Amino acid sequence: MNGALIRLIGGLTKGTLAVLLSLFGFLALAFAACLIFLAVLVPSGPPSDVEIARLKAQGLPIVEQIERYKKQQGAYPSELKTTGIVLPAADFGGWRYSTYADGKHFALSLGRYERDGFTLSWFSGNHEWCLDT
Repeated sequence: MNGALIRLIGGLTKGTLAVLLSLFGFLALAFAACLIFLAVLVPSGPPSDVEIARLKAQGLPIVEQIERYKKQQGAYPSELKTTGIVLPAADFGGWRYSTYADGKHFALSLGRYERDGFTLSWFSGNHEWCLDT
């Protein structure tokens, strides 16, 4: 078998050999690209407990600003743009603000389950963080 393979390779022209080597290189690059895609885009599970604690600590000042706004204005804002409250840059797609129950409550969320493997949210209705993994 090895002898037949060596004779086959030996009988190839330089052009054919170059094409085969190019094809092999292309397949290797495609395989590497697939591995990178899987490593970057497929969720690897929720962050560690230490990372979750850091994210909660980052979100708490935002929650406090929103609660202060409600105390001053009598209601939660429908959106944060008009309040001067700025959501800081964050991993996992950044912080998202939304109201629910006809504006009586708000949620502050980070991460998307389908992308990041988790969602961390503060719900004003029960005044606590919720981690969905």
